[in-house]
Amino acid sequence: MVKYWYETGTGINALARMFKVNKRLIQFILFPERKQKNLEDRRARGGWEQYYKGTQEL
Repeated sequence: MVKYWYETGTGINALARMFKVNKRLIQFILFPERKQKNLEDRRARGGWEQYYKGTQEL
């Protein structure tokens, strides 16, 4: 439904409000290449480990 509403002219912010989700999720649905790039960038930064592993001792 997101793609249908977007094609009819509804904006990303309006869709996010309509479906009660974050606008970033709407972007990922409409433009899968953005999601792929986001995942690659996150993996390059260390993924979840940068938040949960903490600092490494030297």
